[in-house]
Amino acid sequence: MVAEDLTKQLFIDLNNLNRHTNELLWANIFHDAIKGCKWLDSENFSINPGRWAVGYNYFYVVFRILNEFKPKNILELGLGQSSRLLGQYARTHENCRHNIVEHDANFAKVAEDNFDFSPNTKINVMDIKKSSLELSDGKGGVPSPLPLTMRMTLEKS
Repeated sequence: MVAEDLTKQLFIDLNNLNRHTNELLWANIFHDAIKGCKWLDSENFSINPGRWAVGYNYFYVVFRILNEFKPKNILELGLGQSSRLLGQYARTHENCRHNIVEHDANFAKVAEDNFDFSPNTKINVMDIKKSSLELSDGKGGVPSPLPLTMRMTLEKS
């Protein structure tokens, strides 16, 4: 039984080591990608990925999308570390509107007090109303596999 427990623990430790190594790799890729970026002040830009937040692989993809496609409207569902990156983009692109939908009014207040958002970023606090998920193919049956119609209701506080 002891050997089995050690094997399980070794597997867990190796899995954690792999995750951390992967995150470090993506951190380097992200930091190399943002070097010299005109809209992202990398000297004053700070993010803390991990834990409940998104990781560096996500930040890299979002950075590339912003840099390549230059969106004028951004809708972000949920306030967090990615809001810093998206907010920095909106700050330096005056024709960009960044709207965040957040359900937690207290968290929205903390973010407004601590994140340096520009007037181009607006936090919209909306309660989540619990409702059922309706799947429909428009013909009275449940589709397989797609397209689906999904409904979720957000209510303005």
